[in-house]
Amino acid sequence: MKNEEITTVLTTKFQYSRDGAELIADKIHCAKHEIQDAFFRFLEFSVLPDITFEDVHIKQLIDEYDMDPIAALLTMDWITRDPKKAKASLKKGIDKPMFRYSKES
Repeated sequence: MKNEEITTVLTTKFQYSRDGAELIADKIHCAKHEIQDAFFRFLEFSVLPDITFEDVHIKQLIDEYDMDPIAALLTMDWITRDPKKAKASLKKGIDKPMFRYSKES
C-alpha cells in the first residue's frame, strides 16, 4: 500500500489529520515487517493483532497507556528498534500517543 493510500484510509476511516496520517504512513514504511503486516491487517479488517515484544503486549499499550491501536502499533515498532529507551519511557509514563482517532463517527 502506498503512502497516499494509507493517508486516505487514516483520514477517512480513522479521522486523523492529513499531517498526522502522512507521518504515520512514513513511519509504517520504515517499520519492521511484522509491524507493517499487523498495521495493514488492522486497516483492512479492524482486528487488533496479537503481538508482544520485550514482554509488552499491544493490548497493554491500549489499556494501560490509553493509546489507539495505530499509536500502539507504532510504539511496538519503537520497542523492537530501541527496547531499553522505549520501555523506560513507557515506565516513566511520559510517552503519550501523538495521534488519536475519533471513535464517534
